[in-house]
Amino acid sequence: EQGLLAPISPMLILPEVTSPKSWLDQRLPLFDKDGTIFCYFSQVIPPVIYNSSMVKEGQITSYLDLLKPEWKGKMVMFDPTINGSASFWSAGLTQELGVEKANEFLSALVKQQEVMVTRDMGQQMEWVTRGKYQLALFPQTPAVTQYLQAGAPISAAAFREMTLVSYSNGGLAVPKYPPHHNAIAVFINWYLSKEGQALAVKYMGAPSMRIDVPPEGVNPMFVIKPRQKFLFQTEELNQNTGKWMDAWKKIFNQSRG
Repeated sequence: EQGLLAPISPMLILPEVTSPKSWLDQRLPLFDKDGTIFCYFSQVIPPVIYNSSMVKEGQITSYLDLLKPEWKGKMVMFDPTINGSASFWSAGLTQELGVEKANEFLSALVKQQEVMVTRDMGQQMEWVTRGKYQLALFPQTPAVTQYLQAGAPISAAAFREMTLVSYSNGGLAVPKYPPHHNAIAVFINWYLSKEGQALAVKYMGAPSMRIDVPPEGVNPMFVIKPRQKFLFQTEELNQNTGKWMDAWKKIFNQSRG
């Protein structure tokens, strides 16, 4: 908003970078309408992580499954009233279902299913790993990754309605008045090339938006599946999240009583 960032497109030179065919969804993954942020990761945000020793694969395939009686009192949810994966998912559901239907679902989680709400992402995953709760709703990806690497008995469930894809920490921006314009251009074009993105995937552990860079070493739960309906995080979705969050605060503040 302060005009500190420059549009990135004028700096893109290599054909393998400028071609929309190189990128997922056949378009340059620019986050904002002004084109100042180029997003190069495409990380799936699992809506549900479950204790695989207590929950069977396939028990949850829809957000509506979470309202079944068997899950009452067995779910811990990351707080959607602060920025994070839960607010992202709440916004995604709101965009797909409409405000009224999405808020009805969130209210049912609180009133009908007695979901526990936490702002501690490590505590959420620890509770599910130890079996205090069976399901973690909309957990934070860093905590999920940490527990996966530690060998925790956890797996991911996906909703058939849609999958949310975040750019995670894969955003690239350029200052409006860079001290070394040409050097920045050289770096950006290399980093967004197949070679640069292969290294980014290897060392940062997230799948690339480039369709010619395989997600080697990335846990499959974070990778878009073939024919999977997905919704990207966008500038518009972020802006709408702020508008919708007041209703979510009312719903979840009531739950804290």
